[in-house]
Amino acid sequence: MGLEVDARLVVNRDVDLRELPLTPVEFFIYSRVEALSGAEAPTVGDVIAASGQSSEAAHEVLRKLVDYGVLSPTVESPKAPVEAPGRVGSGLRERARTRRRELLEAQMRMSREAADRDGSGETSDEPSLPTPHKASNAYKPADSGIHAMLEEVEPVGDADPRLQPSAKVDLNRQRRLLALRDRLRHIGHFELLGIEPVDDVKAIRRAYHVVSREFHPDSFYGQNLGGFRGVLDDLFRRARASYELLLDDAQRKPLVDAHLAQVRAEQAKHDREQAEATALADAAAERARVQAEAAAAEAEKIAAEQRKQRDQQRQLRIRDRALSVRRKHAAKQAEQAHKERDLGRHGTAATLFRLAHEQDPSNGEYEQLWRDSLAIARRQRADASFEQGVAARRASRPQDAAHHFARAAEVDPSLRNLAEAAAAVAEVNPTRAREFAISALETMQQAQARGVKLDDRTRGEAHLACATAFLAAEQTATAKEQAEQAHKLAPSQHTRALLNSLKLT
Repeated sequence: MGLEVDARLVVNRDVDLRELPLTPVEFFIYSRVEALSGAEAPTVGDVIAASGQSSEAAHEVLRKLVDYGVLSPTVESPKAPVEAPGRVGSGLRERARTRRRELLEAQMRMSREAADRDGSGETSDEPSLPTPHKASNAYKPADSGIHAMLEEVEPVGDADPRLQPSAKVDLNRQRRLLALRDRLRHIGHFELLGIEPVDDVKAIRRAYHVVSREFHPDSFYGQNLGGFRGVLDDLFRRARASYELLLDDAQRKPLVDAHLAQVRAEQAKHDREQAEATALADAAAERARVQAEAAAAEAEKIAAEQRKQRDQQRQLRIRDRALSVRRKHAAKQAEQAHKERDLGRHGTAATLFRLAHEQDPSNGEYEQLWRDSLAIARRQRADASFEQGVAARRASRPQDAAHHFARAAEVDPSLRNLAEAAAAVAEVNPTRAREFAISALETMQQAQARGVKLDDRTRGEAHLACATAFLAAEQTATAKEQAEQAHKLAPSQHTRALLNSLKLT
């Protein structure tokens, strides 16, 4: 059935919308018709213009609503009451107020329907309306709403192109403000100002002043905001619009009434659920009591106690047998470990002592032997790698030498190994050489703190190696400091040459 553009649409309020399979777009168009219905019914053209949809799409939705019986088209619109000539202006203003009030009532109905659809997994293209807060007698500071909202909102990503690093606004705050602006369509007036629907005008003004300090660009007077000023302008304009709307009693009253109705409905639902839960709990408790009394026979108690004693004894026997077997295995592994240690194979001995300790943790000797053997094995591997590094350096293979010295330092981080690794690795990997140099200096400080005396030559060679590593890592000042220490402790051609090269840099 076609609809003429000048045909007027009358809402049939006898139809229950909840029983109809309306899509979000169809419900949105219906809400526009309700909102425009005032002293006279709106025309098809008025609804299409107010919907924001294309003419064809809106016309198709209106046709379906007429088929459902929700709307009734009529050519003759209802006669509007004739205004007295002297009261034309006041009549227009009254109709405008009535129109706004009816629009807000329709929007609140849409909000409740949208909440029902959200619970069933459906989504809507219509911007969400203010969700009334639950009533609370506790006083809430006016600034808790906007601050809490900024803390809870999921910030945009670090790579968001709208971020302005040059603006005098912290980047983390920019991310949260951008996310808040993106969600403005889904934030209600009360939620944005951080107040309750039952708050008075003073609370609304106080909340608006707090939000203004957060969003007004003049709060950053004299600071460079760049392109981010537009974000603050958008947020401030929306806060201003919410503030002006809530100051109007006629526009705020439907929202407050809806909030109170929702609170009453939720309280009634909570009371019902609480009563049902109490009844179920009482019934379950009664059943449990009866079952417990039936199971409390004396014979069953005696039998259960006997079974418990037998189980305990059996568990003790099983534990003792298992412990005896583990100790035998541990003794065999320890015996084999001693043989391996006598043969100089400390790595294998360490493994066997560790297995023996795992089998018999109560024997502390196994753990100590394991750690001693492991330390010897590591020193042996480190010494072997160190000798390979020396041989590679003599054979003019700097990369092989760096590899072997680094391995020796990793296995056994002694002062000698760390210093040689720092000097050898400097030509191959300056960053890693710097790490070895730092570890060498820390080892030297720890040795001095323990009272270990190091001769000047050893300390001088360590400082010289560290200077080489720091120079390779382009830390000239630190390299110079280490070279001076080396020359002071053990002057040589190398220290003098290094100091001369550092003076030229």
